[in-house]
Amino acid sequence: MTSHIKHSGLESRSTVRLEGHHRSDGHRRSSINDVAFSCDGYCIGSGASDQTLRIWDVYQISNSTTRAFSSSKELTKHTGAVNKIAWDPVNPKILASASSDKTARIWDLRSKKTDVLEIKTRAENYIIAFSPDGKHICVRDKNDTLHFVDPRSGGNQGQIKVVENVKDMKWSPSGDSFLIATSDGNVSCSPFRLLS
Repeated sequence: MTSHIKHSGLESRSTVRLEGHHRSDGHRRSSINDVAFSCDGYCIGSGASDQTLRIWDVYQISNSTTRAFSSSKELTKHTGAVNKIAWDPVNPKILASASSDKTARIWDLRSKKTDVLEIKTRAENYIIAFSPDGKHICVRDKNDTLHFVDPRSGGNQGQIKVVENVKDMKWSPSGDSFLIATSDGNVSCSPFRLLS
């Protein structure tokens, strides 16, 4: 990813502004809750309080003389704030989102439908993360339940109820375990194989 960004000239530009998130109540801007590069570095995605995800083309940004850019694609199926996004670490056209509308969604930017999978949970969702091989996702809901799901089929791969308020979750590089950071100052490491 870094080599593409350097090659594209994006890193040598002064600050650019990615525009497009607007609030439905008429206010000019919406809070952007998360932003990330795709695994190949060619796209930037963002999720916001305006219930949308937006995608920008890095090549378009790096080859333009303007400093403000509108998104090249808007994804609009959520009915609540988009709190977190995650790009598939293997396929740069697949992305996932976690929303306050009690769903997580898998998006395929190559598809006309784009939202190819909806995952329903019982509470607002705040964290979403792909495993390193792209074969599993973890969604953390407001009730501190970690839902492990197959991003291709939506199949449930297990759940863990965590007692403390989960602030973040990260997979190990091998994908056989994950870290959980909690608001009480603890970090725990759990094996993933016990869930599947």
